[in-house]
Amino acid sequence: MAGKLNQSQTDPLSQLKAAGFQVRPSPISPSWMQASREDSAVLFRETLDNRIEMLRSPGLLRNGKIFRLLDKGYQKFLTDDQQEIPATASHLEKINSFYKDFKEAIGLPVLFNESLGALTAVTQLDGVERPVLAQGARNSKVQNPKSK
Repeated sequence: MAGKLNQSQTDPLSQLKAAGFQVRPSPISPSWMQASREDSAVLFRETLDNRIEMLRSPGLLRNGKIFRLLDKGYQKFLTDDQQEIPATASHLEKINSFYKDFKEAIGLPVLFNESLGALTAVTQLDGVERPVLAQGARNSKVQNPKSK
């Protein structure tokens, strides 16, 4: 999920605060920031050209840690890399709503086809853990079956 996001806003931190997000330095690194609202959060940093670069997928705050989504195929879990909690429909709805509001606050379009799959940080479908590719990095070639 890490990657530069193109915003049209000139001051994304002010936009986040105006939208009701709490923005503070992350305990992980002094150059990282954490935006949170209610019990959801995301880690990001502001680039030199005033853009937001997401560093981790959004997740739920539990005991001061951000639990991100882990997809094991048969069920989604919330993980902080030390423990896993089964994700409920309520958890998934909160993360999805938070991410939508975060994108709107920094001036990014919210696409109708974005779903929880875009928020999953790691898949572990066959027992092998794989990071999910950054948005847009998936197969960019679409073949038209009529163009043969």
